[in-house]
Formats: sequence, C-alpha cells, structure tokens
Amino acid sequence: KEFSWGQIKYWFTEYHHGNYHPLTMISYMIEYNIAEFNPSIYHFTNYILHLLNTGLVFFFIFKLIGRKEVAFITSILFGVHPMHVESVAWISERKDLLYALFYLGSLLVYLSYKHSSDWKKYFVLLLLFLGSLLSKSAAVVLPVVLLLIDYFQGRKLTIKLFVEKIPLFGLSIVFGILAIKSQNATEAIASFDTFTTTQRALFAGYGSMVYIAKSIWPFNLTAFHPYPSLVDNGTRLPYIYYITPILSVLVFGGVLFLWKRNRLILFGLFFYLVNVALVLQFISVGSAIYAERYSYMAYVGLFFLFALGVVKLTETRPSWQKPIYVGVTLTCLALSWLTIKQTKTWNNSVTLWEQFNEVHPQSRHGEYKIAEFHMDAGNDDLALEQFLHIGNKYPTAGRAHMGAGNILGKMGKVDEALIFFNRAEAEYDANGNMQDLWVNRA
Repeated sequence: KEFSWGQIKYWFTEYHHGNYHPLTMISYMIEYNIAEFNPSIYHFTNYILHLLNTGLVFFFIFKLIGRKEVAFITSILFGVHPMHVESVAWISERKDLLYALFYLGSLLVYLSYKHSSDWKKYFVLLLLFLGSLLSKSAAVVLPVVLLLIDYFQGRKLTIKLFVEKIPLFGLSIVFGILAIKSQNATEAIASFDTFTTTQRALFAGYGSMVYIAKSIWPFNLTAFHPYPSLVDNGTRLPYIYYITPILSVLVFGGVLFLWKRNRLILFGLFFYLVNVALVLQFISVGSAIYAERYSYMAYVGLFFLFALGVVKLTETRPSWQKPIYVGVTLTCLALSWLTIKQTKTWNNSVTLWEQFNEVHPQSRHGEYKIAEFHMDAGNDDLALEQFLHIGNKYPTAGRAHMGAGNILGKMGKVDEALIFFNRAEAEYDANGNMQDLWVNRA
C-alpha cells in the first residue's frame, strides 16, 4: 500500500510468496495509490497489457518472416484463446503479462539489432530482458529463443554470435538462481524424493501434450489442475500418463523427421518447447500438474505453426481460399465465445471453485475452498452447510469436521462443536495439523 523509495527497495531485495518479481509488485503499488481496492483499474491494466502483447506478437511474426497473413492469424489466436483467460482475468497473474511485454519487445529489438550490430540496440535488448526477468523468472529462456532465431534466419555460427549471448545467459543464470531460492523460501519446490524420476518424466510427457491438446480443444478449463492420485492400490499412475509421453515422442519425432529442413516449422515447434519446458513439472513446483497460465508465451509457437499451415494451404489450393478463411474466422469467433464464458468463472471464489468441482469431481479441494470462502466472508450458515456436506460425502474428512466444529463453537454450540472436533481428531493421522485442532477445541 505504501508508495515510497523504501518500499520500492523492499521489492527489489525481498521475495514475495515464493516469487521474485519486483516490477509486478510495483505495478500493484502504483495502482493501489491511484484507486486503492477498486478492481476496475487492475483489470483494465491487465486488459491493456494483453492487447499490447497481442500487437507485439503480430509485429514479431511479421518482422520474422514478412508475412502479414501469418502474423495476423498468430496474433488473433493469441489474443482470443480461452487458455489465456487465467493470465488476464486473474489479477495475481499480472507477472505473465508484464514479462511477456518485455520479452516480446526483446525479440523485436533483437531482430533489428542482428542486422545492424548497433550497440545501442543491444543495450536496449539487455534492458528489456532485465525488465522481463524482474517481472517473472520464466523469461530466463529468452537467450535460447534468440539462438533459435539465429538458426531460423540462417545466421552463421561465429564467435561473435556466442559472445553477444554471454551477458544474456549470465542474467538468466542469476535470475534462475533467484527463482529457485525464492521458491525454496516457501517450500514450493517439492523434494526430489516426492516423485520418482520415471514419474517426473511421465508428468513432463503428459504436460507437453496437454498444452497442445488444449490449444486445439480448449474445454474442461479451470483454475487448478491437481496432480493425479495413484491407482491400483497406489501402484501406478492412470494410463493416460503412460500413453501421452509415447505420443509426444511420436509427434515431436515425426515433425523432426518429416520437416527437418523446414526452418519455419522447426522454429515454431521449438519456440513452443523452449517456453513450456520449465513448467512441465519434471522439477515439481507448486501443486498443479499443469496450469493454463503457463501456455501464455509458449502458444505463440503453436499458433505460428497453425497460421503457417493455413496460409500454405491457401497458396497450394487457391480455390479453397475463401472457405479456409471463413473457417478460420468461425474458429476465432468460437474461441472468443469460449473466452467470454471462461472469464465469467473468475467472478468470485464460488464460481471459480464450482467450475473446478465440475472438471475434477474426484478432488475435495474446490469444496473446501468454497466452504472457507463462506467462512471468511462471515456467511457461517452457508459455510457450515458446506462443511457438513463434505463430511457426509467423504468418510475421512478431518478438515471438514474441524471447520464445522469451528463454526458451531463460534455459534455457541460448544457440545456439538466438541463432537466434530473428536471426529476430526479420530481422522487426522500423525501428519495432520493436530496443533490447530487442539487450539480450536480449546
């Protein structure tokens, strides 16, 4: 809330909830001092940032290959796709939009710099990259993308090419270390013993294909996609986790084999892979197997491939041009409708977690979130009803019994509260939060 140099210094020297993104936090600071907790300004800022990013995608692709049709289709898909709703509608994901703004700006400046070798442009490139890193650590992959651009445009492998990347990779290493330390500060990175190496590889294969599938068929979207539960008495993951890695090898291997000399296709494919690689949960960060917000930058590569296919088809089949572009228009309209629909689920915690319950009915997470939302809002009757519903639905729901006990105690119904605290105690194992239970019972 405070706007001061001391507070700005704080954001540059401290972690915040497992993240180091000072520019993102400073943007909130500015908005709060303009409008306090009026949500309109926060949403408006996100919306403008997304529009700017959509425009930058157009200019990046156009400058990269000089084809307006490809640039337009890529950018319009980027702008309206429902997988990007989370990054824009969720104010806490401002970091996605800010890092993308600087990231795309860096790509544009690099395309200009490498033709002129102007040190002033290189300095601007460094500043934009730094701005991206200070907004979200996902920007660390940018130097690899610049090497992809070099490959795509046939730039000769010279010492200069690698030397100019040293400062960029240096920044990536520094901010990569900061990201790991900030995540470890809140224990967001799971111990490597939590999952086996095989399971982590299966998660990565699954994630790489899920993002592709959701770009084509964006349904069953929700704010949280939890890790799967083991089946067959805890001996294995669901079969889909064994199928998708094989499918990913076939898909990516097939593309490399069939189009190994097509730099356009390889650029789009590797742009996607490079930007999605860090969030495929081989190193487990957070409690989600995948997240829609992680697609924000990676999808530029996939949409680029789609746009290339559309334009190539219209060129090889001129008579199909009109129906193809009608189909693309209808596709964009359908995606826009799905985006509007998905945006409405971010209205409040109840609408958000009700959608989660529909997508993941086997998980209790959303039902607990709704109950806790009502409890925090002071709607004790609704919260009690929800906790009782969870307790009746699941045989071992210590958290629900404890919640019901809290509310009954607050209502002065001490005897009933103790009954639920006793049930909670019976269902908490040695790792349960018994201290909270004892405090609540007291």
